[in-house]
Amino acid sequence: MGFVKAGNNFGKRHQFIDYKIYKSFVYHTIFMEFLRENAEYFERKAIEALKEKPRFVLLFAEQAIQLYIKYILAKELDDYPKTHKLRVLFEELSKISKEAKDFYENYADYIDLLEEAYINYKIPRKRIQ
Repeated sequence: MGFVKAGNNFGKRHQFIDYKIYKSFVYHTIFMEFLRENAEYFERKAIEALKEKPRFVLLFAEQAIQLYIKYILAKELDDYPKTHKLRVLFEELSKISKEAKDFYENYADYIDLLEEAYINYKIPRKRIQ
């Protein structure tokens, strides 16, 4: 089993931690930041798209919400569903936040519209001939 020294312990007894746990923690921390930074990026893009490319507003807003929810779930539960469905993500988030459940119930139609915009962008429909 691999171990790494934790911290800078001059004159103190060295504290060692399991390398696999350390690697998992570092990966998890970096990945959570990746989710948060990408959520913020898509939020900015949605705001910019209001002025420049309105057709992308729903797509960018959906991506921002999806990534923010995944970030919160990763932070609070150490995991999240591997899905793009906002409904499923809100169901998981509702387990730790009553506000999320209320929000989803109040805005379910709009959230479904965001999800549909994402699907239509990612999987374009074939032209009917």
